[in-house]
Amino acid sequence: MPGIDRRGVTAYRLHRSVVPEVSSGDVGCIVVVTFETDSTEQATAWIDALDEVGRDDDPAPGMLAAHFHVSTVGTRVLNYAEWVDVAAHQSSVQGRPAHTDVVKIVDETPGVRFAGFKRYRWWRSATAPEV
Repeated sequence: MPGIDRRGVTAYRLHRSVVPEVSSGDVGCIVVVTFETDSTEQATAWIDALDEVGRDDDPAPGMLAAHFHVSTVGTRVLNYAEWVDVAAHQSSVQGRPAHTDVVKIVDETPGVRFAGFKRYRWWRSATAPEV
């Protein structure tokens, strides 16, 4: 309803979706990653830079898609990422070399700060263990 202040609720708009050409399989795990940003411009430039360098990196095995949303006030980015299973996401987080361009952009871009992530599995999914 217009005019109602919903404390703790952040509205987002989709900025960009990234689907690796080699992605295949069924979604067994969703990972929601959030970042704090200084402005809408900073958020969108950061997402665009990630997409640009990500095209040159090999996609993480098991990643099916990443959908980047920017908050309507420009202070947050939400990445709704689809993975084949929990193990693929865990392997990517633990095994990704720290020197890759994607990791550098995520860790070193001024005005963008990692805020956390939460992993979910599809209800009754046979492809992912309990989280």
